[in-house]
Amino acid sequence: MADERKIVIEIIGSDRSGASKSADSSSVGGTRRVSTVSDTDYNVANQTADFIYDKMVAVKFFAKDIANLTISTGKTAIDTYFVLTESYKAQQTSANVQSVVNHLSSGMSSISSGAMFGSAFGPVGTAIGAGVGAAIWAGSEIVGGITKQFEQKMDLASRSYSVEYNRNLAGLIVGDSRNTEN
Repeated sequence: MADERKIVIEIIGSDRSGASKSADSSSVGGTRRVSTVSDTDYNVANQTADFIYDKMVAVKFFAKDIANLTISTGKTAIDTYFVLTESYKAQQTSANVQSVVNHLSSGMSSISSGAMFGSAFGPVGTAIGAGVGAAIWAGSEIVGGITKQFEQKMDLASRSYSVEYNRNLAGLIVGDSRNTEN
């Protein structure tokens, strides 16, 4: 036999005069119910909740995929337009605007994720979570900026050494020209 549990709900109402009545099936203001819930009912309820949650997650990812597809299609159309019209300044401006929008949307996503995580701890938790999300986003932007500067310096140094090496090979620099005559 399945493990059975009983849930007792007792509602005590009052009449219009304010006097309390006891919970009784014959009283107008209150009812008394006793129901039996088995483990199978709990399992069905949990399976239903899991099914609904799985569907919500699937819809969220589907919506995200549709949004990404729409954005990439729009970017492709814009880039094609700029290539066909040979408007390189406008293309650069568009790329700068897209970069700013991407950075801001990343920041808003981090802040909202932190706020949602913190909302489990009430309004103060929401504020703290949003602050932590903003701090993490700012930190990643700083690290990204430092990394970009480092990569640019390395690229510049590499190009500089490459140019110097090619000049030496061509004999354009007399002091380091391997003693060749021009």
